[in-house]
Amino acid sequence: ADANAEIDRINKEIDKMKADLKSKSNELSAEAKAQYEKSIAALEKERDEFKVQTDKIKNSTEENWEQLKKDVNRTYNKAAEGVEKGWKNFKEGVEKAAQDVKDALK
Repeated sequence: ADANAEIDRINKEIDKMKADLKSKSNELSAEAKAQYEKSIAALEKERDEFKVQTDKIKNSTEENWEQLKKDVNRTYNKAAEGVEKGWKNFKEGVEKAAQDVKDALK
């Protein structure tokens, strides 16, 4: 249940990032947009890997349980870092785009 809740949380973050990208797409440079889409795609990949790992746990045996827990934890951490990095890159892209507009208006 915890893994499913975490996947739901990651999906909500991805949806939020996509909505932000859509609402701010006019303000972003093509480069910032591409970077953001790349971050979203990477995050979706991490989420999918996390889901694969959690599915493995459902079918695990006692012998491989400890290794699977480590693998899932590592995959989860990568996905969580991806969310943070994606937001950071997005915010930096928006700030840079806003600054570029201000500079152009001077």
